[in-house]
Amino acid sequence: MNKQIHLNRFLQSGKAILGVLFSLALLLPAWSQETSPQGSSRGNRSLAEAAAASFNAGQYNEAIVGWTSMINKGDQVKTALLNRAKAYLVIQQPLLAIEDLNSLEKTAAPNEKSTLLVLKAVAFSSLGQKDESLRAFNQAEALDRNPYVYINRATVYQDMGDLDSARLDLQKAITMQPSRANYFNLAVLERRSFNYKACIEILTAILKQDNSFVPAYAQRGICLASDGKHQEAIQDLLKAITLDPTLADAYFQLGKSMLALGKTEAAKSYLLKSADLYLAQGKIVSYRAAMKLIAAPSR
Repeated sequence: MNKQIHLNRFLQSGKAILGVLFSLALLLPAWSQETSPQGSSRGNRSLAEAAAASFNAGQYNEAIVGWTSMINKGDQVKTALLNRAKAYLVIQQPLLAIEDLNSLEKTAAPNEKSTLLVLKAVAFSSLGQKDESLRAFNQAEALDRNPYVYINRATVYQDMGDLDSARLDLQKAITMQPSRANYFNLAVLERRSFNYKACIEILTAILKQDNSFVPAYAQRGICLASDGKHQEAIQDLLKAITLDPTLADAYFQLGKSMLALGKTEAAKSYLLKSADLYLAQGKIVSYRAAMKLIAAPSR
């Protein structure tokens, strides 16, 4: 039996990132059940539970300490190594993740190898080794054709500028799993391909099913603005920041749309807010873009 592990828990923050794929996920084959060494105490079982709880709470270093203790004690080593590798990916330490995955690969069962390959592919992508990442994804696909191989590989294709291959992968994923996240990913891709009508149609369909899905409002606002429909875009973007006031890209696009409509003062306030958020989030390129627009109207 397969179990679904959502990578947005351990690859990025939980927030959607406008302009890139919203959700990264893997369909991981179940690992063979491990038994603890003879005489393993309840304390070791509690250690595993505590590590998992720390991971789910975003306390990744605490989780890593717990899984490292399990590994040192020889308790459920395979599971602890796999979980520690995921945590390393979250804290952007792909080399450490690869080290754990290589250790697992030595004794992995056939139904476990696809999981390791996909995780290694993500790690290679984080290192900027796109060709190695694609090679690992292709190997995983040969072992286990599941939608999450295609979802994650599509992100690599997008990073490489190969939007046609990314679209094919997302369409395969949707055929296998027509989820909201997969359709959202396709909408983002259509925007990046300048297919604004298709982008808007997909996001509108998503919002008809769930009118509380914040990323769809923000992304549709960006699509509408890109299509020159700034009044409609502003409505969506205001809705998005009302529901989630941390969406820097939504504030940025609000500022740009206000400028397009000649509302300079309103634009400045939204651009300043986006700049503050970008700076806090470490997005220096976006911060500079916002500051450039703020300065422009006063010239």
